[in-house]
Amino acid sequence: METSRLIIREMSVADLDDLYGIYDENVTKYVESLYEDRKEEEEFTSAYIKNMYGYYGYGLWILQLKDGTIIGRAGLSNRMVDGEIKLEAGYLVGSSFQGNGYAFEAMSYIIGYAFDELESEEINCFIKEDNVPSKKLAEKLGFKNNGMVRCDEVEYIRYIKYKEKV
Repeated sequence: METSRLIIREMSVADLDDLYGIYDENVTKYVESLYEDRKEEEEFTSAYIKNMYGYYGYGLWILQLKDGTIIGRAGLSNRMVDGEIKLEAGYLVGSSFQGNGYAFEAMSYIIGYAFDELESEEINCFIKEDNVPSKKLAEKLGFKNNGMVRCDEVEYIRYIKYKEKV
């Protein structure tokens, strides 16, 4: 998948060095960090690639500038909410690449993909209350605040975007 500035592609184990460089304290304040043990992360990543991309055809993809620089991850995953599996959009851009509109560009494409190719009717974002940049991005992308929800023992604001009726 490609946008004007980005290549959005499946992750490989070879991307882990770059990802470890991106997951700094600013990023991991809001998302789970990678395993400290590199071998564990390689095993997790290999299983993720096989199970998410292989079974669902989507997942968190690598965000790569057209010059080859990996700047983050964005994509779709499944989250259990009130006994139902919901499609979730997620994104992270490395600290040194933030503020350039990359997450908006990637997520605009991914949302279109979810609605058009996957024929999803709704997409959710689960954002921690103090994550102001992600809340602003979700709203800019057209997501609406649907109140607080508890997932995996953590409180999030649930943002929802519905497929537009034509």
